[in-house]
Amino acid sequence: MGMCCSGEADVLPDLPTQKDVLENLPVAERKLWRLAFASLDSTRAGKLQTDHALLRVFLSEGTALRSESEVESALARWAPDGNLDLEAFNQLMQASVQDDTTALMLFQQMCGDMDTVNCADARTQLRVLGQSRLNIGGDWDEVLWDKVLDVALNDVEFELDMESWVARCGMFTRYMLALNQQKNPIP
Repeated sequence: MGMCCSGEADVLPDLPTQKDVLENLPVAERKLWRLAFASLDSTRAGKLQTDHALLRVFLSEGTALRSESEVESALARWAPDGNLDLEAFNQLMQASVQDDTTALMLFQQMCGDMDTVNCADARTQLRVLGQSRLNIGGDWDEVLWDKVLDVALNDVEFELDMESWVARCGMFTRYMLALNQQKNPIP
């Protein structure tokens, strides 16, 4: 079995399973990001140039960054010299796996002048978010959807206030992105 955080740069972790993602998201994310970095770093230089076309595609599909300007802004922040090493790549990924602005906008659309959203409506809106904004999960079966929604909304009350919604929306987005990377790793 590979090691995620080994001191050896050439040792890659095993691809996490769906179960791994659902049971220990932070560890699964680190493994997925390490594997993605290694796949993108085909020259084994230990860094990625920010103009790398596949890097930009990966960021637009593997993070909450959806527009070219969002990707450009994130790359400028995390790789001001035009190169992204593994540590900076991990930081960029961690900072880009949720979108609080979208979460707040959705909360306002759902609630109007109310202060909370019920859990059933939250489940519905999270699924819409996954399929429409993230463009993930269209081919998932109901069992997987239930698992993702259950884990993302674990321990919530019957209703979510804005702060709870934003946190759960971020958690849901992380699960969606990780499961998509797990199912569709970079070759």
